[in-house]
Amino acid sequence: MVFEADQDVGIIFDNQIAKRNANVDEFDIERIYRAAIELTKNSKIEKNLSDTDKKHALSQLVDFCIGEWNFHKQYEPENSTKIDYNDMGAKAARKYLSHRENEIRNETTSDNSYPYYDPLIATLTAASMVFEKINRPMTKFDPGYSLMNDLFETLFRKIQGAAKMLELGLYPDAFVSWRTIHESECIIQLLISGGDRTRESYVNHIAYNNYFRNPLGLYTTEQLDAAFAVIKSEMKSHGLKSKDMKKFIEYGWLYDHPDWNDEDKTAKLNFRDGVERVAKHTEYAKIYELSSEITHSSAVFFYANDESCKDIAFHMIYQSCERIFWMYHDYMINYFKVNPNDDKLVKEAISDVSLISRKIYSEDDFLEEETINHKEENPL
Repeated sequence: MVFEADQDVGIIFDNQIAKRNANVDEFDIERIYRAAIELTKNSKIEKNLSDTDKKHALSQLVDFCIGEWNFHKQYEPENSTKIDYNDMGAKAARKYLSHRENEIRNETTSDNSYPYYDPLIATLTAASMVFEKINRPMTKFDPGYSLMNDLFETLFRKIQGAAKMLELGLYPDAFVSWRTIHESECIIQLLISGGDRTRESYVNHIAYNNYFRNPLGLYTTEQLDAAFAVIKSEMKSHGLKSKDMKKFIEYGWLYDHPDWNDEDKTAKLNFRDGVERVAKHTEYAKIYELSSEITHSSAVFFYANDESCKDIAFHMIYQSCERIFWMYHDYMINYFKVNPNDDKLVKEAISDVSLISRKIYSEDDFLEEETINHKEENPL
């Protein structure tokens, strides 16, 4: 493919198509690209670009054109041969210009976000990817076969997502993401410490949840009747009533953990008074409550101070991740004994996370926090 008017543009186009290894019709993409260039070349954003920046920008524009073409083919197959190149080029141009504006804004407001190579971001991302890569071959997403590896796999990906939120400066979202990480950390800890009995019970309650929700009508009436007879029998043995069914299905496996105390009347089938307490992480209860306020779009969500959320999110995510990574290492100790290179790799990753965690903030700075500062005392 050669662009007669601009040889450089043609080279950039060919290189980007090859780089993406895209299974696309280059004839179509070229015409979409031409239309998009015409709509972007007079934009203020494109003025005074260096040659390097221009090449980068034009490469991005190719990607947006590929995206529009792929979307058209996937979601409008009945019109796959009818392509309005100008319309599709305009869509690609609008999205590209918005992306470029966002890039420029982030470059000029670096205090609100971090580059991906900043150690605060890169350390967390690299460590979670190391663990996820080692764990991935052992996942089957079959709770009866690979429960713990499945849970760890999901959690490692969640950590990568949290790191991305921190990179983008989405600090309240990252703090909310920590809430899920903390819940998962506590559940996994109990499934490990509780042994086979607790894990088997957890798998049973996954099945109970499937019966309760019956997605896509997978179960017959007879199957559901038999399943609910078992569920109600178990609930009765614990003195629970019909109104308690939902919380029993979600948290009833706690009864099969050796540290659950039936005599403790303050213990409940929920996260804070159940899972978190049995896992002995109640020191985070107030911070967990704050994250819940943001999750549920309260006034805290709308007026939470980004800087406060940033501090808490970084600190809590790093603290939880260090514990999670050690949990995985200890749970998989037999694997690491016969794979010393992987053992060395994960210990280096944990050491990097630990170093950042210790350097960021003192633990005491947050465990007594009860509020997140608002952007204004009286926003109205």
